[in-house]
Amino acid sequence: MKDRLLSIDVLRGMTLIFMIIVNQPGSWDNVFAPLLHADWNGLTPTDYIFPNFLFIVGVSIVLSLNNKKGLDRNKTIRKIMWRAFKIYLVGLFLWIFPSFDFDNIRWTGVLQRISFVFLFCGMIYMFIDKKYFMYLSVITLILYWFIMLYLPIPGIGQPDLSVPELNMAHYIDKNYLPGVMWQGTWDPEGILTTIPSIITGVFGLIAGTILISNSDIKDKLLNLFYIGLILVFVGDFFSWSFPVNKNLWSTSYTFLMGGMSFMLITHDLAVLSEIANKIGIMYGGQMVEFGSSEEIYNNPKHPYTQGLLKSIPTLRGDPPKYIKGIPPSLLDAPTECRFIDRCPLVIEKCHKLPPKFKTDTGYVRCWLYEDK
Repeated sequence: MKDRLLSIDVLRGMTLIFMIIVNQPGSWDNVFAPLLHADWNGLTPTDYIFPNFLFIVGVSIVLSLNNKKGLDRNKTIRKIMWRAFKIYLVGLFLWIFPSFDFDNIRWTGVLQRISFVFLFCGMIYMFIDKKYFMYLSVITLILYWFIMLYLPIPGIGQPDLSVPELNMAHYIDKNYLPGVMWQGTWDPEGILTTIPSIITGVFGLIAGTILISNSDIKDKLLNLFYIGLILVFVGDFFSWSFPVNKNLWSTSYTFLMGGMSFMLITHDLAVLSEIANKIGIMYGGQMVEFGSSEEIYNNPKHPYTQGLLKSIPTLRGDPPKYIKGIPPSLLDAPTECRFIDRCPLVIEKCHKLPPKFKTDTGYVRCWLYEDK
């Protein structure tokens, strides 16, 4: 794909950074609460990271295979299988290293799940028409929802999703998953919960097929955003019966995280001008500049807008220049320009709140344009 969407690269990089942070917090005895997973039902910021990574796995499969058109089909399939196998082996090695205790192997885990998602998503992309990806996803997640809520557990009866021990995923892990399990009798990367996690990767396949389509960038981003918005609402709907739960990779969790990932990759300020006719820039709870997308992007007036555009990372060219300082507190209504402590162009009048000054296509709240 000649024109790369920067937000994909940013999302990939940020996901990797946060994966390192949450897995190496310094001391497990004193961990900052947001860096921990939810104990059972519910969400923490950490619970957003793994599904984002699996989503990117799906996107990357599409982008990679699309750039290798003409390769032998059987050879491509063998490469997918071999790479998945290598990822799985690395996961096993990291578990047994350095003790090499082969009697206590955890056969499942984060890298092992990534390998399964990569393998199945690769096969789905190779063998199933892309127009069926969403049907496959929705049907699979509804079946998973039915199994977890209504399928009786042998020897127990009806599931109870309020506790870890009374659901079908726990039953299957306890009776059929060999080796060590992360939670003793069940594993958050267990057998049954791997199925909806694969669908997270399939959502990435869908996003990838949209990105490589022949549609213009505006249509691509709008499609991604609307799909994401719908998935978030569907996830909220299912959460009433099947709570958001990362351990179970619940139907609601899968829809919600997939929707968030779809919308995250649309947040690329560099292409915003292709989507909207008018753009408003807010700072400190106030609209500081408003105008046509062309004027905002090519001739920004407010120092904050200028700094915002200069801070966008690029794949080539000058490194980004970030805005120093922190945003103001909104607990007390400010009596001066809200950007004054971070602005490199401060003048005496900035100690008063600026009104709206008219521009060619809108307005700007900055004293620098009082007489213009």
